[in-house]
Amino acid sequence: MDGAVAVVLMLSAMAVLLFGVESQQRVCYSGPPPEPDPDNPDDWMKQVMQEIRKRCPGRRQPTPVATEKPTPAATETPTPAGTDPEWRLLFKGVAGTGVSLYDMWTAMNWTSSYEASGHRRDNSLYQAWRNGQLHVRQVNLSLHDSSGVRAELIFNGTGSDIKSWFTQTRLISSPWDDLKSAQLTGGHALGQFFSIDGNYERDWRFYINNNFGGCKGDEGWLVVIESNSLFCHWDRQTAAYPYPFILYSATNSKVTWDRVRSNDGTVGRADSLTIHIDAE
Repeated sequence: MDGAVAVVLMLSAMAVLLFGVESQQRVCYSGPPPEPDPDNPDDWMKQVMQEIRKRCPGRRQPTPVATEKPTPAATETPTPAGTDPEWRLLFKGVAGTGVSLYDMWTAMNWTSSYEASGHRRDNSLYQAWRNGQLHVRQVNLSLHDSSGVRAELIFNGTGSDIKSWFTQTRLISSPWDDLKSAQLTGGHALGQFFSIDGNYERDWRFYINNNFGGCKGDEGWLVVIESNSLFCHWDRQTAAYPYPFILYSATNSKVTWDRVRSNDGTVGRADSLTIHIDAE
């Protein structure tokens, strides 16, 4: 390879590299090229490029790598078992509107006037599930306030209906460390509940409770108070919190419900309850 050809190749290499070099370094190389080796032209080109990089300190901008996962809504096929669920909102019940969350969830027909208060129900999905026409893989019950999601429970929905998914045996995860292992087989007489029907005599629904304790000692994890039961002081509405209201343990374990009256932060109040499903 003669000197003229070497210079041409070197200038070509410089032009390719400088296409991505910062503009302020207009001229950055002068002088003779490295001595070419006719037997190893590839090595000679590598030497040229190394020499250019030493004298031309500009940097090329890397091509960004797409790392954002597609949102569930953009997924065209049902989510296979073992992958991230594709959650679809099925129901939203809002606290303090005077309308029973339990009645809205269990009623065969949906009243569209409820939506003026923020309540929602996807009636086509709901009816399909209710009629056994929908394979529900998982169910997500979440509690929300103005700051976002405050508690989230995930259930195995396979083979379930609109009520049977909400049981301890189907529970996959929750924010409470002691819930899955809690012994809740003693029956309602002991105040042990884990069901949507809950304690219908007191109108305590979506009820997960560990024990009765004379009202002041009642302990549990979640309850929707729908009306005045005349049993306990802690389940009575106030001007600030009319029925229905949603109470939950704001700790990582069961909580004494009566402590909501002291406002010590252990009992949380949710603004709404949502139910999402992952189904096919």
